[in-house]
Amino acid sequence: MSRTASEAELSLSVREFLDSMRGTNEPVVLDANGDTVAVVLSRDKYERLLAAEQEEWDRLWAVVDAVHERNEDLDPDEVLRAVTEDVEEVRKELYDEWRSGQGRR
Repeated sequence: MSRTASEAELSLSVREFLDSMRGTNEPVVLDANGDTVAVVLSRDKYERLLAAEQEEWDRLWAVVDAVHERNEDLDPDEVLRAVTEDVEEVRKELYDEWRSGQGRR
């Protein structure tokens, strides 16, 4: 859950605004003229978000490393040709779906 802070609330002093956030772990959505311009998170939530993002990158690079190790004995030109063929095949399938009216617009 989160709460929204208006421009009027933001016109409070920084100390008053931060005091209003203490003791709660919910994000505060900063709103200006009906537009969300920022979100203020507690330090704990921010650190968890950064840790989750780092874990995601670590998983991604682990996959990249595994693929590299599995294919390190292959000729890079052959790999590029195979990947290009696969990409073109998927593009053609998507194009054909779009042309038949089944694809998203």
